[in-house]
Amino acid sequence: MTYSFTCRLFTDGKVFGPGIAHLLHRVEELKSLRSAANSMEMAYSKAWTIVKQSEENLGFKLLQSTTGGK
Repeated sequence: MTYSFTCRLFTDGKVFGPGIAHLLHRVEELKSLRSAANSMEMAYSKAWTIVKQSEENLGFKLLQSTTGGK
């Protein structure tokens, strides 16, 4: 027997779901939004937009950002 559980939060639009959760887990693992997006074959701009929209709708930051790379 197996089970699957997903959680989605909505306001006027989608706020949080499995996609953003997976993206955030990849950021935690790879320490970079760009690397996480690349690992998911997603454009960095799309990943950035998804995170920013979720942050706006939730009312708090999901990621701490720093300028520059390594």
